[in-house]
Amino acid sequence: MSIKPIDMHLSYANAIKEAKVKQNDFNRLKVQIDQIQNQQEILIKKNLSKVRTAEGSEHARISKEKTNRDQHNTKQRKRHNKKKSQKSEEENSLKRRELIDKSKKIGTVLDIKI
Repeated sequence: MSIKPIDMHLSYANAIKEAKVKQNDFNRLKVQIDQIQNQQEILIKKNLSKVRTAEGSEHARISKEKTNRDQHNTKQRKRHNKKKSQKSEEENSLKRRELIDKSKKIGTVLDIKI
């Protein structure tokens, strides 16, 4: 019994579909294992950042002086950075003005004697 061309194309398409399904079945286990490993890594990272015992911090208190000092230091840093940025902007604008002035002077005076 011979295979008709139409039957050949249908069986070939079915074979390709079956191969894809089988390949997905083989890969499913690998994908599941990878997902489980990723979930475990995430849980490990979360657990590392958690506090395990609260006994050490039970009687600890934050002093107002320390928080005030920290806030004061951050304000001073912000002011200092702001002053630096203003100074650098002023210096840049002065440099630009000097370059513009020099470029205006070029070609206005002839240095050639005849």
